[in-house]
Amino acid sequence: MKRFTSILSVLVVSSLALSACNTNQANDQKNNEKAKTAQSAQNAVGEGTDKLLQLSDELTKALDQKDSAKVKKLGEQINKTWFSFENKVRKSAPLLYTETEKSLLPLVSGTKIEPVDQKTLSGLNEKMAVSLNKLKNFKPSKKGTANADLNKAVEQYKEYVLKQSNQLVAATEEFSNAVIKGEMEKAKKLYPNARTYYERIEPIAESFGDLDPKIDARENDVSSPSEWTGFHVIEKALWVNKTTKGQEKVVNQLVQDVKELHKKIEAVQLEPAQVVAGAVELLDEAATSKITGEEERYSHVDLVDLAANVEGSKAIFDVVKEPLMKKDPELANSIEKEFSALQRSLKQFKKGASFVSYNQLKEKDTRKISQQLNTLSESLSKVAKLLS
Repeated sequence: MKRFTSILSVLVVSSLALSACNTNQANDQKNNEKAKTAQSAQNAVGEGTDKLLQLSDELTKALDQKDSAKVKKLGEQINKTWFSFENKVRKSAPLLYTETEKSLLPLVSGTKIEPVDQKTLSGLNEKMAVSLNKLKNFKPSKKGTANADLNKAVEQYKEYVLKQSNQLVAATEEFSNAVIKGEMEKAKKLYPNARTYYERIEPIAESFGDLDPKIDARENDVSSPSEWTGFHVIEKALWVNKTTKGQEKVVNQLVQDVKELHKKIEAVQLEPAQVVAGAVELLDEAATSKITGEEERYSHVDLVDLAANVEGSKAIFDVVKEPLMKKDPELANSIEKEFSALQRSLKQFKKGASFVSYNQLKEKDTRKISQQLNTLSESLSKVAKLLS
C-alpha cells in the first residue's frame, strides 16, 4: 500500500509538473505571438511614417512651385497612406494619433481646394511633419495595468458606448424602414437622430478599419460612386434627389453595418489612453469637418453632429474626472467650465429637439465655436498626458 501510494504520488507530481509545463509553454507561445503582432504593428507604423514624411517633402516642393495638380495628387496619397496604418497608431500611440490628425485632416481637405492656399497648407504640412517625426521616434509604453480609478473609468465608458451603439442600431432600423416605405419626410426627421448616436462614439467606430467608411463616408472620400455606401448616400437622395427610390440596398447594408459595429464594440478592449484621446479626437473632428459644413452638405444638420461630438467627448471627461481631480483639480474645473461655455454657445442654435440649419450660422458664430472647440481640445490633451 505504501509503495502504491509512493508511485501514485510520483505520478500525480509528474502529471502536475507536465501540466504546469504545458501551461507555461502555452503562455510563452501566447506572449511570443503578442510580441510578434506588436513588432509587426510597430514596423507598419515605422514604414507608414517614413512614407508620409517623404510625401510631406514632396508636398513642400509642389506648394513652392504652386503646382495645384501635384498638390491635389499628393493630398490623396497622404490620405491613402495614413488610412493604411492609422488604426495601428491609434492603438499604440493614441495621443500622437490625435496630434497628427489635427494637421493631417485639414491638410488633405485643403489640397482639394483651388486656388491653392499656399500659406495655410504649408503651415499644416509643417505641423504634420513635426507630429510624424515624434511618431517615428515613439516607443510603445511598457507600463503595467492602469490604476483602479482608470480601469473603472474605462468600464463606465464602455457601458456608455454600448448603450449608444445599441440605440444607433434601433434608430438606424427605424430610419431605414421609413426610407423603404417611401416616407420621405419621416425619413428626413429620423436621419439626424440616427446620426447623433453615431457621432457620439465616432472614434470607436473609426478604430474598426473599413466599418467607418462604409457607414460614414462622404462622396469625395471614395474613388468611384459604386464604392459609396452609408448614411450620406441616403442623405443626398433625400435632400438633393428628393426621393427614396432605389435606396433599399443602401439602407439594408447600413443596418447590417451598424449591427456589425455593435458586435465589435461588445468585444473591444479599451485602454485609458485610448479613451481620453478619443475625447480629443471628437472635438478635433467637430472643429475639422462639422464646423465647416462639409459633413452634412446636403441636409445641413451639421450642428446635430457637432453637438453629438461634444456630448461624446463630455461623456469621456465625466468618467475620468474623478482620477483627474486627484492629479490636477484646477485643470478638471477649468475643463468643466469650458464644456459649459461651449454647450451654451450651441444652445442658442437649438430649434425644438434639434438645431437650426448650418447655413443659418454667420461667420462670427462658426469662428467662436471653432475657437472654443480648439481650446477645449488642448485642455483635454493635457488630461490625456496626465492620465496616460
